[in-house]
Amino acid sequence: MKSEELAFYNQQLASMLKSGLPLEGALAELSRDLQKGPLKRETDLLVKDLAQGSPLADAINKRSFPSLYKRLVNAGAKSGQLNQILILLADHYHRSSLLWSRFRSVSVYPILVLLTAFLVSSFLAYSFTELYTSMVEQFSDIYISKQQSGFVFGLYRSLIILSPAIFGVLLLIALALVCIPKLRQMARWHLPGFREASLAQTAAACATLTKGGLTLDKTFDFLQFMEPHARTKQDLTRWREQLSNGESDFAAIAKGSRSFPPLFIWLIASSGESIAEGFEKAAVLYGRRADYRSNLFMVAAVPVSLLFTVTLLILQIFPMIQSMTTVLDALGGI
Repeated sequence: MKSEELAFYNQQLASMLKSGLPLEGALAELSRDLQKGPLKRETDLLVKDLAQGSPLADAINKRSFPSLYKRLVNAGAKSGQLNQILILLADHYHRSSLLWSRFRSVSVYPILVLLTAFLVSSFLAYSFTELYTSMVEQFSDIYISKQQSGFVFGLYRSLIILSPAIFGVLLLIALALVCIPKLRQMARWHLPGFREASLAQTAAACATLTKGGLTLDKTFDFLQFMEPHARTKQDLTRWREQLSNGESDFAAIAKGSRSFPPLFIWLIASSGESIAEGFEKAAVLYGRRADYRSNLFMVAAVPVSLLFTVTLLILQIFPMIQSMTTVLDALGGI
């Protein structure tokens, strides 16, 4: 199920519930407008189970919705805050979709550059290495000592072969970051713009949950389940431990956090008892920062990747030219 599709789905469902429609009727109405696919199929089965009298928790646990989705819907149903939870889920999946779109946009150009460079570099390495080897075998005994020939041309050949290997490794890393969700989730906390977007997403989730009446402990518990990044999970675990020890000041609760910067903590702590407002301020601030820095990163990715690629290709071509010059100089001395 696509994140953007789930975002729209939950937004519409929350609006229907807010207007007074019962859950079963809202789901049935929503299903009529869905295109064929996993989401429509699972919604139809969910409506069928609810119509047969199954509790929402039992009915949704049998469906193939994401684990986070099922856990939060169950929590919302039990607490009577299903509408707020659906809004949170809509926001969460919308932000996740936006992050993925940005990440994909940033990575497309460098991947294309690396792929082109890898192909060109591999062609050069294959073609010229064969030529060099042939020339060295024919002329090294006459014009260059065997010891010098073995060292110099061995070094040149190593440099020539190294370039496509570097391009290949970088290309594999870039593809892995795009294709493997766990690596992508890890990278988003380290890349400029995406880290700010992750902070904005976390702050917005906290604001929605606390506004809905959930305690901080329960809010952090949900965030731990929502956030796959290990270091962020550790921070949230410490926050919950501080809460359980009776700490109420957010600055003290979040002290020592590694994923959350001091400004993020200060914005929330400065709100005093209106902690939901503090989370909203953090979400707005870091959302704006994310837009600015991700756009800046996208603009910088083009010239930087091109400059890096051209530099490596030059470093590959230079020993080729140097080797040819050495052989031609030797030939000229006949």
